[in-house]
Amino acid sequence: MIKHYHENIIQAPDFPQIYANYHSDGLIKPAQTNGFDIDDGYQISDLQLLAKLQHFEAATGLLDFTWNPLVALWFACKDNEDCDGKVFGINLRDPLRFQQVPNEAKKQSTEAIFLPGANADKLLYWEPKPYGEAAPRILRQRSVFVIGRPLIPEDVLQHVEIRASDKALIKKELEDIFDISERTLFMDMPGFSVVNKAESPVPQIEDPAYYFFLANQFYQQGDYSQAVYSYSKCIDLEPQVSETYFLRGNAKAEMKNYPDAKQDYDLAIHHRDRPFRNWDPDTRILFNPILWMVYLNRGNIKAELNDYEGALADYDEALQPGPLPEPPVAFFNRANIKVILHRFEDAIRDYNETIRLGPTPNAYFNKGNTLVILGRFDEAFQCYDEVIREENDRTDAANNRDRVAEILNLIGDTESEIHLMQIGDNNTEGLIVNVQVPSNDLPERMFDFQGNIGNTGNFGYNSPGGGGFGGKMGFTVRVRGS
Repeated sequence: MIKHYHENIIQAPDFPQIYANYHSDGLIKPAQTNGFDIDDGYQISDLQLLAKLQHFEAATGLLDFTWNPLVALWFACKDNEDCDGKVFGINLRDPLRFQQVPNEAKKQSTEAIFLPGANADKLLYWEPKPYGEAAPRILRQRSVFVIGRPLIPEDVLQHVEIRASDKALIKKELEDIFDISERTLFMDMPGFSVVNKAESPVPQIEDPAYYFFLANQFYQQGDYSQAVYSYSKCIDLEPQVSETYFLRGNAKAEMKNYPDAKQDYDLAIHHRDRPFRNWDPDTRILFNPILWMVYLNRGNIKAELNDYEGALADYDEALQPGPLPEPPVAFFNRANIKVILHRFEDAIRDYNETIRLGPTPNAYFNKGNTLVILGRFDEAFQCYDEVIREENDRTDAANNRDRVAEILNLIGDTESEIHLMQIGDNNTEGLIVNVQVPSNDLPERMFDFQGNIGNTGNFGYNSPGGGGFGGKMGFTVRVRGS
């Protein structure tokens, strides 16, 4: 609807002529001069030309309506999501108020449409025939135009209010359920170009490379649910690639969906013969560079699911000889599981391997705890010292070293017996280390120790891996005389 006329002018007796002149002299004649009234080699009527100009946002006296109320609903929600909207309805089948404009050129001139004549007491409406470049959107929108002269009386209108807060959800449901969206309503070259302009969201492309790239972006942004969705789309299109299952497993692990993450790691191992998307399926695998990471990550997940023996088996696989150096993290995580299973001497050997391959304060700390549990307090003291030498702000190491120093001062060089008492599950949580010294006058003392650092987090390949896993609760050393 054109906005150039003030209400006072609209009420003037000669306004119909002014209005007709605007359409004739301001729109029709200049458009004809530019050749816009030719479609497919044929000259179109004034009304058809106005409809064409209206579709491309010229200001005309044609009011857009549609036979499809859902299309009207979409337009009511299209813009201004901060403001309420309305869907207007009129009964074009009422012969007393409305008359249809026939599809004859002489009855579609500006004079016939906008000047009062025999049908002056009725509102006109016109259903355009699909033609030219506007045909796709006319069909899709089920367009019908009401001729504004220039207003529509309020008594023929009904409306439904649309709350601003509902607009986004309504548009989504219209697209998901009825396939009504900007993409489908403007199915011509200009509409297609607007939908795909630089500021528009990237359309969905059925290309595994696209979804793989998108998934990695979501993962790096910490949007793991969208990463899982995009990895899944990639897998649907390209289901034989190990890496995609591996990375989707990492995303699920970050969401703490451990059972599903384990299934993805299982599938990554199953598809080990095609490690990467760009890997030629006919190429024989000599070395799979991500397989050890898959086993390591699956071991971490099994540990979180309390499948400790399964975790050990996976860490063993991650440490199988190959062209790459042994990963220190696999020794460290395997040692942690061995501590949970009370295989303390084996755990110390794995902590030593971790330290040999790349000394880390956490390996020294957990080794110190394990030595305390075995009653080897002098060696434990040295381990905590190493932690503090590397990280002088480690309060957990300082606490445990102080406790060991107190125990050594208490028992001296006296031979002592070590007995472990497990409270609760079979792990170091609730563990009491009983140190019995052959002395009748030694008072019983309790010393609380900070628990082990948890497993190092999952590995990624050309993408982030994952955060580490929670450590274990502390344990207690009880010293008493016999």
